[in-house]
Order: sequence, then structure tokens, then C-alpha cells
Amino acid sequence: MAYAQPFPLAQPLQKPQQPTFGPDLAVRLICPDCRDPNPNIIEEFSSGDLVCGTCGLVLGDRVVDTRSEWRKTLGQCYKALEQAFNLTLGASASRSSLSVGSKAAGPESLLSRYCNHLDLPPNVEPICADIIGKARELGIADGRSPVSIAGGAIYFTCHLLGKVKSARDISTVAGVSEGTIKLVYRLYYAEREKLVKEEWIKDGRAKLERLPVDTTK
Repeated sequence: MAYAQPFPLAQPLQKPQQPTFGPDLAVRLICPDCRDPNPNIIEEFSSGDLVCGTCGLVLGDRVVDTRSEWRKTLGQCYKALEQAFNLTLGASASRSSLSVGSKAAGPESLLSRYCNHLDLPPNVEPICADIIGKARELGIADGRSPVSIAGGAIYFTCHLLGKVKSARDISTVAGVSEGTIKLVYRLYYAEREKLVKEEWIKDGRAKLERLPVDTTK
């Protein structure tokens, strides 16, 4: 009796399996300030930042919104602009003035919209912008997102001028947590004498005594 395969009872040779490589799912993004093993990471698509929801530290920038609804809407708007202004394909990409890192994308550019939504008097916005600029010179709240700085500065300025708005109201308008707003406020409060101009105190517009020490108010 002949067999089609010589030595049919012998076990076939098994080829050694090649090791497979994949992403290490144990690696997680953790805020270097909070060091919370379960971090609250927020993607702020409006500013393009990846922010720690607890302390407001920017962990990454230029976050792209990959949601299909947003891409579809963005594509429709771009095509409408191309037709309206006779733009050539890719013309807008060559304009360096619209870069994410430009000054126009800073916290000052958000103040007008936030103050309008909060129904604040006109004198709040320019004073708040001065405080943000001075804080930038001193390196206060460096590394925080523009949205966090704008919200915390408005909270600081409103109390300073006696036009109090709660952190919850500002949080709703700015789209950041109350904890983030209060963290920026605490950084500003620690350097309040350097941020507040003497002329504001002399003419009675500002009073340092109005600034609450307890940020839960």
C-alpha cells in the first residue's frame, strides 16, 4: 500500500511565528502638573488645544476635529467661500497670517465675545485685556490655553471692578470647567498687586479688597 505523502504519521514542521507588534495600550497621557492616574483630558476644538480639565494646562496644540459632521460642514463652507471670492484651490493654505500660533488666536481675541454673552459693561474688556498682557509679560499662567486664560481673567476682572460673575456663568460661556477658571484666577490673585494698575485704584474703578480669597464664591 502506497501513501501519497511519505511518512504520513510524522508531524509536519511548523514555521516559527513572527512576533507581532502593536501600540502599547498601557501608555496614557497624564498631566505633568496634576499627575492624576485618571486624567480629565479635554479636546477644545474651538482653540485647537488638548487641555487638562483639572488644571487647564495645555498638553497639546493643533488638535484637528475628525468628526464627520464637522468635516462635512467645513467642506461646504470652504466651497461656498471659494465660489464667492473666486479663490483658487489651496489659496487659503498659503496665507501664513491665519496660522494657529498668531496673536489673533490669543485670549484677547475671545474677550469681546465672552463679555457680550455675559452682558458685562464696556469698561471690563479693555481692563481685562491689560491684565492679560501684563500677566504675559510676567510669565503668569504660561502654558494655559487661551480659553482658560480668558475665562480666568474675566473672573478676576469682574470681581476687581465689582461686576461679579460666577465661575459657573463664565464656564458656560467659555466652555471650560469651573476648576480651570479658578486655577487661573488663583495665579492672578497671587500677583494681584503687579497686575492691577495704580490709576484704576485711585479713580475708584478697582479695589483689591473685592477679590475673594476663597475661589468657591
